[in-house]
Amino acid sequence: YLNVVSRLNAEIGVKAENYLAIQELHSTNGTYLNGKHLKPLYSYRLHDGDQIRMSSLVLTVHYKQVVEELAAQEGAPQQA
Repeated sequence: YLNVVSRLNAEIGVKAENYLAIQELHSTNGTYLNGKHLKPLYSYRLHDGDQIRMSSLVLTVHYKQVVEELAAQEGAPQQA
């Protein structure tokens, strides 16, 4: 996959609103989310089960809502 996916194809991260998102970075072959071509530099919210395609590489998103759990833990007293 290293020969068909550029190093700067897309970026995946957690947004300030605590959700996972992907952003296409003007790659040569584009990035697709559930079969739809992504517009460059626009953030798309990701959901469990979504499929991301970059050239011949296909990724399936699987995650838990750990962002909310971590935020709740930050407000809780620390255990020794």
